[in-house]
Amino acid sequence: MITIQLLAQVVCLVARSQSVNLPVGAETMLDGRDAGLFRLLAEPRTNAVAQASEVADLEFPSSVRVQVRSAPERADAVRLVAAARGSVAPGDVLALELFVRGTAARSEALTAYGIASVEEPAGAFRRLGGEGFYAGANWRQVFVAFRAQLAAENPNVVLHLGTYAQSMEIGGVRLLNYRRTRALESLPRSPVAYSGMELDAPWREAAEERIERLRKGRFTIRVIDAQGRPVEKAKVHVRMKRHAFGFGTAVTARQLAAEGEDADRYRHLVENYFNRVVFEKDLKWEEWERSKSNTDPDYRQQYLEAACEWLRERTIGVRGHYGAQGPLDREGLGPGEFPESELPRRLIAHLEEKFTAVGDKVIEWDVLNHPVADWMPTLERRFGIDLYAEIFRRAHERVPSSISVWANESGAIEGGGRRAEFERVLHDLVAKGADITGVGFMGHFDPASVRGIEEMYADFDRFAAIVGNLQITGLDFDTTDEALQARYLADAITIAFSHTNFCGILQWGFWEGQHWRPDAALWRKDWSIKPAGQAYLDLVYRKWWTDEIVETGANGLVSLRGFLGAYEIAVGTTVVSTQLIPDGTWVDVPLP
Repeated sequence: MITIQLLAQVVCLVARSQSVNLPVGAETMLDGRDAGLFRLLAEPRTNAVAQASEVADLEFPSSVRVQVRSAPERADAVRLVAAARGSVAPGDVLALELFVRGTAARSEALTAYGIASVEEPAGAFRRLGGEGFYAGANWRQVFVAFRAQLAAENPNVVLHLGTYAQSMEIGGVRLLNYRRTRALESLPRSPVAYSGMELDAPWREAAEERIERLRKGRFTIRVIDAQGRPVEKAKVHVRMKRHAFGFGTAVTARQLAAEGEDADRYRHLVENYFNRVVFEKDLKWEEWERSKSNTDPDYRQQYLEAACEWLRERTIGVRGHYGAQGPLDREGLGPGEFPESELPRRLIAHLEEKFTAVGDKVIEWDVLNHPVADWMPTLERRFGIDLYAEIFRRAHERVPSSISVWANESGAIEGGGRRAEFERVLHDLVAKGADITGVGFMGHFDPASVRGIEEMYADFDRFAAIVGNLQITGLDFDTTDEALQARYLADAITIAFSHTNFCGILQWGFWEGQHWRPDAALWRKDWSIKPAGQAYLDLVYRKWWTDEIVETGANGLVSLRGFLGAYEIAVGTTVVSTQLIPDGTWVDVPLP
């Protein structure tokens, strides 16, 4: 088992410096410190422009900035290409180094994304190998190392930049060939450091103290015999069954309702390791309409009904995602063709229908998703903040009073680029009288959007001052560096769990076979657990879990602290089910 402490030590090795040197002893096939070596290929040509510029205070003198004006259908529709020199044999260990920075408004964390590859110079342009990478607001060093799958003479270094409408600056590109003199595993990973990742970081002790105070309560258990007399030296097994705090994941109704071995394993993990779920797409506007015919291959009301019944039987709460979408893109406009001026009326009608039909199948709703959505016009910018307030008013009219209503946004904690505007929207909604239960942070992290742990905690305080309840609603970390992924997810979960205003953390999927970012999954496609999955289980079901055997005193009493949630108290064959609440719980266990 890979422990959290070991993972932290591994990651700290690459965090000591923001720049890491590749080992010597390789053949240099490309030294791209001169940005003029690159040429831009775009389809159509007018969709992207490239401009070289000088760079100060870095180890390369110039960079090339690529502006992609609109998102192509394929990432390879915008390519930055440089010719390397030399031969590559199958099995050669290659290392591609580059420095990048950039932004993409459409991405969840506002980071830009590219795919770095080495390819045949002509013909089929087959790849020798490569990997995706992220670029954030500051320069970061990226390494892409791989074992060549093909032979090639004078291959091309190709950066595929057509994932988003985005801006990316690239410099210091080098391609090195180690032949077979180095093991692939010996080459460094792209360095990523964040404030608070150290094992002795001050925030850790403070978080542990808060968790002990906020997330635990005191059991007082009395064991009595059939005549009501206290039983001394009785062995009392205090077994936790479920956390009161929400630890959840995104799911699909189809997978929960499916048959077969994968579906069985999928349900097993949901049932045993999560107490909340959120449907990834089943309750979105277009998918909701598609599901009504019960003929769509992916979205059907019968899948949704079966999944909700299965979850209800296991008392797994469902988060409704979502009511309305802020951006006026295909998702926000919903299905069908109609004038934009009719959108408010059609959207309100859809919400009233969906909220009523779903009823108490959910415990909460993302009533408003992506209200900021800075990549395109939004409902607010087109129709005003009053429409957002009206959406919340209609939600309160149509959902049962026990169901909470939330506003949800990305880029507030990951990267932080949408934080200020999300705060502004929430302040404006509260001023308009919108009754908002809580704030959801999506938390879709990548290596270019990691935040310092104490910095995130300060952001939690800022939002809690506006709306009292907080959740991370779509946590994941897209990287192939499994040690870093495990460390950062564990730290993000810990700091959120330690905050008094948090009531839940939902991850945006767990299985590689059903995940929007497969590298971000907790379990691989073959169902083997990744270090991030093990780190999650170590925290939630070991460190933050109560399972103890204690002995009663002369008065038949025993007292202990445990994590809040559902329990079974067993004395011999007598079992009592109960809940441990913040103010403490008294339990009588009468023996026959």
